[in-house]
Amino acid sequence: MQVYFEDVHPGDELGPFVKEPSKEEVIAFARLAHLTGRFVDDEEARKEGMEGIIVSSWQSMAYLSQLLTNWMGPRGSLSKFDIYFRRIVEPGDRLECRAIVTDTLVKMEKHVVVLDIYIDNQKGERPLQGTAEVILPSRLS
Repeated sequence: MQVYFEDVHPGDELGPFVKEPSKEEVIAFARLAHLTGRFVDDEEARKEGMEGIIVSSWQSMAYLSQLLTNWMGPRGSLSKFDIYFRRIVEPGDRLECRAIVTDTLVKMEKHVVVLDIYIDNQKGERPLQGTAEVILPSRLS
C-alpha cells in the first residue's frame, strides 16, 4: 500500500508496531552484525553492570526504521533518521514503536513528512527517541 503526501497531516500517529525480541533473536542479530561481548554473552554483560545480554542499538533502530518503511510504501524514501538512546533495551522487553507527524512541507520540489519517532517499553520508559524525514510521492505530480 502506498501513502501519499496529501493524505498525511500533522498530528497523525503511526503505530504501535510491537516487537518483543527474544534472547535467541538478540544473539542471532548480534552475530550477523559481528557484535560480541554484552550482546551475546550474559557473563560479559554482567561484568559491565547489566543483568544479562542487551539488545544492540542497531537492532532497536531497525525496529523504528521498519515502522517507517512499512508505512511509507514502496515509493517513499527515508531521507533523515536521527536517534537518541536513553535507556538499555533487554531481551523480553515489549517495545512499542511509534511516530507522530509534526510537519509536512515541500523542500526543493520534494514532499517531506517530518516525524517524531520513539519506542516505549512495558515500564513506561522511552529508551529511544528521535526524528525522521520521509519523502512521499504526491498525487499532484
